[in-house]
Parts: sequence; C-alpha cells; structure tokens
Amino acid sequence: MQWLELSIQTASAGVETVAERLTVLGYDSFIIDDQAEFEDFLEQNRQYWDYVDEDLAQKMQGLSQIRLYIEDGPTAPETLRQLEAELALLKQQHPGADLGTLEIRLQNLQEEDWENNWKQYYQPLPIGQKLIVVPQWLDPHQDPARIPVRLDPGMIFGTGAHASTQMCLVALAEAAAFCPSQPCSLARPRPPAWTSTPRPKISPGRTLPSTISTATGLPPSPATSSATGPPWSGWRRGATISCWPTLWPM
Repeated sequence: MQWLELSIQTASAGVETVAERLTVLGYDSFIIDDQAEFEDFLEQNRQYWDYVDEDLAQKMQGLSQIRLYIEDGPTAPETLRQLEAELALLKQQHPGADLGTLEIRLQNLQEEDWENNWKQYYQPLPIGQKLIVVPQWLDPHQDPARIPVRLDPGMIFGTGAHASTQMCLVALAEAAAFCPSQPCSLARPRPPAWTSTPRPKISPGRTLPSTISTATGLPPSPATSSATGPPWSGWRRGATISCWPTLWPM
C-alpha cells in the first residue's frame, strides 16, 4: 500500500494551535517534531539518560513540524487541498500568532518501509572476545571463532548495542570459562571444603579471633591474649582447624 507523508512546517509557539486544528479535522494520529519539546524532554528526564545521540540532536536543530499520513489513493489530492485551505484559514484566525509557514511537504512511502527497512542497518555485532550477536534473519555462522547469540531485535529496544548489555555479555562469557565442558553455561567455582568439625563455639556477642596459634591451630587462650585482644570463652577443646578464612563458613 502506498502512503503520503505530509509534513506541516510550523514553529514551536504554534505547535499546539496547529495540532488542535488537526484533531478537530479528524486527524487523530500525527507526529510532532519540535526542538523546544525535545530539549525540554531531555532536561526533565536527565537522570535517565546516559548520553544523547549527536546525530539526533543535530537533526532536531531548528526543527518544528507536524507529520501525518494519508493513503495515496484517488481521494488524496482533494484531501491535500482541503488541508491547505484549513491551514490558510487558521493563519487568518490567528494573525498575531507565530504559526510558522504552514507549508506542506510531501513524501511517498510504502508500508513495508516502516516494517523492514530498518533491518538493513542492524548487522552482526561482536561482543568481547568470544561472542557475536546475530539477528534472526541473518546467517548465524558469521564468525566460526565466536559463539553466536541469536536475537530478534525490535525497532527500538533489544539490539545488544547498549554498553550495559555488552558488559553483561562479556561477564557471562568470562563466567562460563569456569565450566570448560559446557562453555555456554554459567558456572562459578565451588567453595573450599572446610575440614573443621565441629567448629568452635563463640559466646553471644563475641567476635572471631584475629590471630591463630600455629602450634595448636586454636585461638590464643585468655591467659596468653593481649590486653587489647578479644576475651575468648566457650571454645570446645579438641577441634581441628585446617584453615582460618576471613569470613567464617556458615
């Protein structure tokens, strides 16, 4: 199906006035491109943005227009003439308002342009040293040395290009190295096997010892503890401690 994109050139001060008139005329779906609204949106949501695309900012520079779409059929010329007449009337009704030129610019579009054309810009994306993100519609065997991550991205989110996503993928690939037989699984090293049985008892409110006797493998007794050392009590004699971790195993 063929469509016509109508871009009405206006000004920031006149966007609301033109949009209201279009709504009255029955155009309930249109797109507003306005530099002032763009900058205001960024300012109010600054805490959510990592960066602003420079090309997008440049494209919005000095831009103020309203875009709407009509079917490119037999009635399209008449619809266009009626719209031009209504915009001319709007300018007469608001002589002191800055509505811009209200010029209408035309562009022919096809429906498949919206659905598929963006895909040509999304190509396989290498991540780290081991992975490559490949969209579903391309051959996954892009690089035999890399593990393909198949993705069905949308037009807005889910491309794998964001820095935080790439860092997570790199971390997963590094974590998978702990399991050589299953390189694509997430694994972590097992904790060491503790041989202290039973573990020493500590009275309520006590802290763990800061030193350990190399002769007996036990904390110093109260008689040999320094004046500033912790007061130990309630230790079970005969316990064998093979190692002393920074954090006591639970």
